[in-house]
Amino acid sequence: PLVRHPMVRLHVIDTMTGEYRRKSDPTRSVCYYGENTGYILPIMTHTYDFSQHRSVTPQWEERLVLNEPFPVLLGPTTLLLLEVCDTVPATIACSVSRHRKLGGAAGWHV
Repeated sequence: PLVRHPMVRLHVIDTMTGEYRRKSDPTRSVCYYGENTGYILPIMTHTYDFSQHRSVTPQWEERLVLNEPFPVLLGPTTLLLLEVCDTVPATIACSVSRHRKLGGAAGWHV
C-alpha cells in the first residue's frame, strides 16, 4: 500500500481566523502535561500497523482527551480537522540517511 504506518492528527481550528483555537484558560494544559502555549496543540493517535491487525482498512479505537470545556470544542466557529498522516519508522529513516551518506543512486527520495 502507499500508506504503510498511518496515524491521525487532530487539529482544533478557529474558523474566523484560520489559526489554532485559543485556549479558554491560557495557563491550563489542554493536550500535554506542562504545555506552554496559548492555543490548543494538535494531538495524535498511535500509528496503525497493518501487519499486526491483518486488515487493509485502518481503524483507531483510541480516546483523545482534550482538557477544554466541551462547548468550546463544539462551538460554531470551531473546526475539528482530522489529518491522516503516514509515519516513517526509525529503521527506515536511518537506512535512508546511511544510504545518502554512502552516495546511493536515485530511488530514495525524502
